[in-house]
Amino acid sequence: FITLNPSIIFFENIFSYAHTTLIFFTLISLNAIKLFKTNNSKYEIYIYINILILGLIWVLFQPLLLLITFISIRFLRKASKKIFFIFSLIFLFSLSPMIKNKYIFGVFTASSKSGQDFGTVFYDWRKYCGDPNTDLEYYSKLYHKEFKRSFDHQSLVGEKSNYNNIGIIVLGRDCFRSTIKRIFENPYIYFDGRVRAFLASHGKFAFDYVYPNPVGWQKYYKYINNAYENSKVKFLRQILVFVLMTYIYFTLFYFIFFKKDSNALKNGLLISSIPYIYLLIVGTFAAGTEQERILYTGFVVNILFFIILLKKNQY
Repeated sequence: FITLNPSIIFFENIFSYAHTTLIFFTLISLNAIKLFKTNNSKYEIYIYINILILGLIWVLFQPLLLLITFISIRFLRKASKKIFFIFSLIFLFSLSPMIKNKYIFGVFTASSKSGQDFGTVFYDWRKYCGDPNTDLEYYSKLYHKEFKRSFDHQSLVGEKSNYNNIGIIVLGRDCFRSTIKRIFENPYIYFDGRVRAFLASHGKFAFDYVYPNPVGWQKYYKYINNAYENSKVKFLRQILVFVLMTYIYFTLFYFIFFKKDSNALKNGLLISSIPYIYLLIVGTFAAGTEQERILYTGFVVNILFFIILLKKNQY
């Protein structure tokens, strides 16, 4: 189902982290179901390992998700000393990028850019966050002055450093603080934008986000783009996709909490839904753009929906 999914073909011009995170996210769901089907603790360890890998690939997946998942599983099954010990090692390892950054750069964070990404929840974020494309030299000087640390390698300073520039540390931190302050000062503007982001991400499929365009797109599929120039056609399709996604969410929620069925499958789906809910919340409320790209990682929710649909209809 994943292989034939058109998002794999049309989503990107290159193999990107979105495809990789999709694979590991799907493995989390598979292992969650197998954990309660077999009651074999090795699948619980596999869940934590997959979440760990996700966090090392994409800073969106903070170690917090590991902790939330571990606590959630404890409501459904007891942890042996072995499980608790292995989880502790995995959790500590998930903190290793932050520990490294604290030791070298003086900041306990997995990414200096996360603060700037958070600032994009407001469309005019450059006015109060600064522009990383033009202000990096200014912020790198601020970093050297404030943190009393000196770096001169071109991967950290200068034109070639790009988003790896150490100035992003100061820019991202200040941007995060300014964004939090602005949310409290203008909560309506913030929530209005987040509602719009949620509607937008659930009004199109992952393969609608085609930038850069795949080779041959304009030649063979430009009629799709042309069709959406008609506002009525575009709006109708957005409504249909939104209704479908709402139905998928409702079906999963109803099956897990109200359906009299196998507790093994229900528990597996419950645990697998936790990373997706986390993805949905962070992708909607802490990111200003690319909600479609973010939710593509959780495409497995569609597969889980079809599992229930097939089970309901006796295969």
